[in-house]
Amino acid sequence: PDFDGELTPRYCELLIQYLTVPYLRIPLVIRFFADEARIKSLRHPKLQSIVDSCLFEPAEWQENDTRPIPSVVPELERQHLMTPVGLLFNELTFSPQTLLTSITSMLRQIVDFDTGKYVPHTGVVSLYVIRLAVRVEGYCRDL
Repeated sequence: PDFDGELTPRYCELLIQYLTVPYLRIPLVIRFFADEARIKSLRHPKLQSIVDSCLFEPAEWQENDTRPIPSVVPELERQHLMTPVGLLFNELTFSPQTLLTSITSMLRQIVDFDTGKYVPHTGVVSLYVIRLAVRVEGYCRDL
């Protein structure tokens, strides 16, 4: 997929590779779109949906407080990748810097988009990034 030309084939392949890495998906994808060369591609609804899915889908739930340590790498089972509260809470608890720095960078970039009036191709990106930041802030408040 090229998302209607929003991403080059190289960037599409890189994004798809990031989507295959379960535990590192959130920081990789959010840093990918925090780049000045790619933030405007978030005007595409499918790319917005991908970011939302990466951040807000809970993934597999862990019932116990302890996680099994893998005996071999790569592990055949996925129990060591489970979290008791979902991936976004896990990311904000144990490694918030990459996520929050990337979202802050995105917010700074959309300020530069402001021309004093609504412009469709950057306005959609601005509204999406603000909505994304507010949703992540809601998770931060619940920590």
